[in-house]
Amino acid sequence: MNETTENKKRYLKGVISPINIGLITFRNPYIAMWWAAAFPGLPHISMCKYLTGSILILWEFFVNVNANFNLAIVYSFIGEFDKAAEILDTRWILVYIPVYIYGIWDSRRLVLSTNKFSILADSYGSVDLMSPTNVAWFDHNLLDKMRPGLAAFWSFILPGLGHLYIQRLPTAFYVMIWIVITFYFSNMLPAIHFTVLGKFEEATSVVNPQWLLFFPSMYGFAIFDSYLFCKKSNELYKEQQSRYLEKNFQPKGSRTRLLLKRVGNMNIVASFASSIYVELAINELIENGISQDNIYAIPLKDQPKKRNIDAISGEGFNLFEVTISTATAFTVLGTIYGFIWYGGPVIWGLIGFFAGAVVGLIIDIIIERKEVIKKIKRGEGGEVVLMINCTEENAKMVKDILFNHFTLGVSETLRE
Repeated sequence: MNETTENKKRYLKGVISPINIGLITFRNPYIAMWWAAAFPGLPHISMCKYLTGSILILWEFFVNVNANFNLAIVYSFIGEFDKAAEILDTRWILVYIPVYIYGIWDSRRLVLSTNKFSILADSYGSVDLMSPTNVAWFDHNLLDKMRPGLAAFWSFILPGLGHLYIQRLPTAFYVMIWIVITFYFSNMLPAIHFTVLGKFEEATSVVNPQWLLFFPSMYGFAIFDSYLFCKKSNELYKEQQSRYLEKNFQPKGSRTRLLLKRVGNMNIVASFASSIYVELAINELIENGISQDNIYAIPLKDQPKKRNIDAISGEGFNLFEVTISTATAFTVLGTIYGFIWYGGPVIWGLIGFFAGAVVGLIIDIIIERKEVIKKIKRGEGGEVVLMINCTEENAKMVKDILFNHFTLGVSETLRE
């Protein structure tokens, strides 16, 4: 075993199991601290620290409910300070504070530690050691390109569904269990029923504010985490496919053979987005008589990001991170003031979510304006280029296969 292989095994990029995908990837420690402040334990669940996350989340539920902390927050924000002081149980709240602070501190520590290993994993190319499939008798998992927007949509419909879509079953299980418990004790569904009927006073009176205030953080986290992980998973897929194509479809001498002038031969060049359709197209070309030596794949690389000691503290705020974080904060405020405003907490919670999302999106664009402008100027282009050498008789068949597998465009050069 050579030194490079040893380093790859030491600094693994991730693991794909039949029910989960675990990744060592860059995160922003300040975003992790925000979610830990919103609900201790959520960043740990996001990074597959399920046992630690479960301890912190169970502690949050148990101690917060016994201390009436959420209810005290509601009374404080609507100006009823005497009620807030009266219902707050100091026997519990003094125990709550140290664990709450620990959750925030440990989320930052965990992200910084993970970022260090991510630098080494990316440097040594340990993604080579990951298999894109894992099949077992009870389930299977396939690393494929997915749609982050769709993951966020399903999480908005019901937290946990977005994680089912991206094949993170343990996270989906945890989130769905917590959301069902919160639905039940907060009387959220009866409140939604009364709200839809226009009976806003009944909706306000039936809901339990102590449990209701858990909702914004859980909903926001589910949307944020499913979206972010889907993007990270797509980046992993692109990197792994690039290395596979470079290894198997850039053999020595291919470039020379493809550029040789051979009577009746032609080169067909096609551009693809990075997806499984690239490999399906190559497979069908080979099945139809095109030699693997006559197929040359060129994965296009993005501009490399900063990956050194200065990057450990984070790589800036990605688009959507501030958006969903602000939406969560505004949802909390909308829910609280919904208890005293006409319309009730359900209506104002939703208004707060969408208003916060708009404000957060504007902040996101301001922070990342250079990257946004660069992306707009660059547009949507190909990520993989295929060059196929074939005879004139096979040209139509080759182009049909390429178009059937969703190529972005095709060009051809005839050898005279």
